[in-house]
Amino acid sequence: MDKRRSDDNKNKLLYDPNQREQRRLGAFSNVENFDEDEVQEDENGLDEENNEVENDINNQIPEEDNEQKNVKQGNGNFPIKQVAKNKAKQVASAAGAKAKAAAAKVGAKIATFIATNPWVLLIILGVIVLLILILSLTGDDDEYGHFDELCDYNLAVVNLTDCNTNDTSTMDLGDYVLGVTNALIKNRDFSDDAIEAIMILVKTNTLAYGGYNSTNKTLNLDTCTFGFEKVVDKQSKLISLYGKINNYLYLASAYADVITYLETSSALKLDDDTLDQIEQMEGVTLSNILDNLYNSNNPDADGYQLYNLASFCKYVVDKKFNQSSSLCDTSTDEANLFTYVSTLEGHTSYCDNNNGFVGADYGDGTISIGRGLTNHLFGMKVIADYIDENQWNKYFEKIKSDDGKEKDGYRIEVGTCIPIDVLDKIMVYSFEEVFAKPLDVAAASHGISLTQFQRDALISFNYNIGAGHSEALIDAFANDGYEGLWNFMKNYNDSGNESIKKRRKAEFALFVTGDYTDEGKFYSGRSTNDYDNYDSEGVMAKLFECNISTSGFAFPLEVVPNLVCTSPFGLRDLEGSTNHRGLDMGGVPNGTPIYAGKSGVVVKASNDVKVNGTGTGCGNMVRIKHDDGYQTEYCHMYPNTVCVSIGDQVSQGQKIGEVGNTGRSTGTHLHIGVIDTSGNYIDPTTVFDLSFLGSRESGCHR
Repeated sequence: MDKRRSDDNKNKLLYDPNQREQRRLGAFSNVENFDEDEVQEDENGLDEENNEVENDINNQIPEEDNEQKNVKQGNGNFPIKQVAKNKAKQVASAAGAKAKAAAAKVGAKIATFIATNPWVLLIILGVIVLLILILSLTGDDDEYGHFDELCDYNLAVVNLTDCNTNDTSTMDLGDYVLGVTNALIKNRDFSDDAIEAIMILVKTNTLAYGGYNSTNKTLNLDTCTFGFEKVVDKQSKLISLYGKINNYLYLASAYADVITYLETSSALKLDDDTLDQIEQMEGVTLSNILDNLYNSNNPDADGYQLYNLASFCKYVVDKKFNQSSSLCDTSTDEANLFTYVSTLEGHTSYCDNNNGFVGADYGDGTISIGRGLTNHLFGMKVIADYIDENQWNKYFEKIKSDDGKEKDGYRIEVGTCIPIDVLDKIMVYSFEEVFAKPLDVAAASHGISLTQFQRDALISFNYNIGAGHSEALIDAFANDGYEGLWNFMKNYNDSGNESIKKRRKAEFALFVTGDYTDEGKFYSGRSTNDYDNYDSEGVMAKLFECNISTSGFAFPLEVVPNLVCTSPFGLRDLEGSTNHRGLDMGGVPNGTPIYAGKSGVVVKASNDVKVNGTGTGCGNMVRIKHDDGYQTEYCHMYPNTVCVSIGDQVSQGQKIGEVGNTGRSTGTHLHIGVIDTSGNYIDPTTVFDLSFLGSRESGCHR
């Protein structure tokens, strides 16, 4: 027993007492960037500026009409005489006999017609086959799924307390396992199988020490007991390896059902001696490493074994992805990741009377079947396990080594015929288990929360290219926004293949706008003459269109990962503060374009401040009066970037300047002010829709 499990206080993972690494909770600053002059009344008086608006544009625009019009039984059963009942039966019987006779005559005529015209039968059979095919493509096979949340221990969250500072950070279970594994393997040389084995042990012990409970899923741990060293961007190998074993634990064989809780007694010994043994097992497979450690000389008859979540936790199938977070409401009702990818991928030829797909050679040695499934995917252990669990192995061949020994994965040959429903279920399973997991890990490491449609777009990219680029995709978006993401994606076009170029455009458009556009047919069908330009198909214009609120105002900045409200409208919590008469948006760099929130006439424009970080009041700014009588103002623009003048007619979405830090401001940000028809400043959130910020929107309100 001592070989498998440590004693009470010794049964701990290695840790570095000097480790102070903490996971970043998010990419958004909580520091308020605000206009210092608004902490006290602006000495120049914005109220006075408001009174001067009409004078500033003397006779350039007509007086506006500011008046707002107001549009704005029970039934009962009664006894029937027996004679009437009998009569009714006789009538019904006679009617039935007549109907049968008539039907027999009609049937005889139809049979005679078909006998003399056999081609009609072929048409009928063809229609039936077509209906079956349509149902197979639009029925349950369009579904995707996920593990039942109650038994999915991958949803557990770790609250990690730093023993040196007592600060607590929260992270996903996967992030924590990666960080602990990173600390354990530091300055050691392990094979990939060995690292995977260590990850499984770390994950098992994390759930055990954290007191995992399926109804709570909160694990409270600290760095006193567990060493933690956050995985940095360049260590994508660990992320890739974790994606292969994320469903596995190593537990006593008695665990042969859904796990509702784990206790400390389930933890396994993992110390320097254990790591030394693992390091010496070069060339040993993952399962053999674990068996050699914990099952050799095992006094327990049943011993220990790998526990696979997929074997016991129900896989819940849903009809389609939730698109409620989409900025555009133009997607078809049935648009989802399956239909989207299927349209972009196409499929191989049919077989078995159109009930199956046949394997084909791409011409470069890659064998594909169905909607882009390849031997590379079938060879993955996570997919092979899924095939075994569903007893589909009869359709595949086992991969064999040079000496003829069978390996974990499967493969197909050119001409292999596999049922469509089998292949489609493998496809949707792979979306989550192979191509989405690395994206989720990378997004969490950057503090980014992807919307469903953004996640779908990158899953499509991964499905086509491979999951090994997940970290780079997220990193490009986190650091350089939409343009940075496109600059990365556009390079994967199969040496200029036109159809792949169109696919990249379709994926980028989905990521930006949330518009599935009939499963990608719109963007993937357009020209790629200006392929390198990330907005060559008007993607950003579409985004701006989608951001228009019900009041008709569009948000004046591009939506980027770090965009955040740094100071909302209203009374600031500062001594001597007065009302902040606008909304401050930060998290964007100097030079970020600012667009007119609505069409109108420029009634005030200032471009006098020549040095960023200097000036008074609003600094370089623009104020626009709109046709409905409302006015919007945009303050603290970067020097020499105001590109409109008083009296100019501007269109919604037209660039008017760039974000800066001029005037009395404590940092780079955009101050947005809104003035109603009575000349009063109102909360900008009442006219601008900020729902695209998700949970970050809470920082936009007092």
